[in-house]
Amino acid sequence: MLRRLDIRGFKSFANPINLEFGPGVNVIVGPNGSGKSNLAEAIVWSMGEQRATRLRAAGMAEVVFSGGEGRPAAGVAEVRMTVSPAHADPQQPAETEVARRLTRAGEAAYQLNGGTCRLLDIHEALGTVGLGPDALAVIRQGQVEAVCTARPSDLRAVIEEAAGVALSRRRRRRAESKLSRVAERLDRARDLATELTRRQATLERQARAAARAADLDVQIAAARRQLAASLAAVALRAEHAATVEVARCAGARDEATRVLDAAATERTAAETVLRERLATQEQGRELVLGIQSSLERLRGRAELARERLADAHGKVARDAGERAAAAAALGDANKRVADADARRVAAAAALEAARIAAAAAAARREAADAGARAAR
Repeated sequence: MLRRLDIRGFKSFANPINLEFGPGVNVIVGPNGSGKSNLAEAIVWSMGEQRATRLRAAGMAEVVFSGGEGRPAAGVAEVRMTVSPAHADPQQPAETEVARRLTRAGEAAYQLNGGTCRLLDIHEALGTVGLGPDALAVIRQGQVEAVCTARPSDLRAVIEEAAGVALSRRRRRRAESKLSRVAERLDRARDLATELTRRQATLERQARAAARAADLDVQIAAARRQLAASLAAVALRAEHAATVEVARCAGARDEATRVLDAAATERTAAETVLRERLATQEQGRELVLGIQSSLERLRGRAELARERLADAHGKVARDAGERAAAAAALGDANKRVADADARRVAAAAALEAARIAAAAAAARREAADAGARAAR
């Protein structure tokens, strides 16, 4: 029997209401439009009715309160119904509470005894006490006439629903459907087993090959580790040898730097000597040029003296004093010429010595350059 009914936001029930039903007959009386039919539809809706036409609505979203004068629309419709068996049964709970909830966004939820459940669980729980969307526990307007004028097959369905046989039939159909699905799965499993039996030899070869491949992978991994260790040792030895070679090259570089510095010093000294020799050579050249100029002047004077001597010889009529003076002048000129020749020879010797010194300095400079290049 119906014990309690809680409604919130369902159709015309904007405010939450709570109805307690006692034993015996309970009557709800009210004028037309007061919501008496909405109470019956709330009970049917809470039992899992999915046909909006059975609830006098075009769509299931219309069961949510849509608002009115001074009242905003509700965001959710919820009906909670509590029932109990007509006769005490120790195998069944004393009370069964079912609840249905629907939001305006279309999200639906079902609860059975306070816990979330499926719609099928609601049907199963209510079917044990003779309730359900299609049961005759709720008789609507015109339904009595429909039952009286029903065909035998439809009347049989109504009687089976009232007697609780329909629940067993539904369970039987679900069980048969499950058995059919299990049979199909069993056939597929058998087909798969047959296929696997045919492929067993191939799979065994593949398994052996996979095991061999796994062993080879382990051996390859070990070989790679050994190779990596060997390469690391070789790299370490190569690094040590490279360090030693770098140190040796650094020493050779320092030695070459010292040799290069010494060669540069020698080159600087040779260049200094060369500059001094070149300056001396230039001075000797200037001295030779001066001596040659003096010699040319002396030769001119000697030529002039010869001409005068010739004139003196031509003048037989001159006296002996003039002849003696001319002879003396000639002797003096010859002496000067001899002195000039001696000075010219000395200057030539000095020039030759300067040339030899310059050649030696150039040779030392070339040797220093060759040493510097070799050091680089």
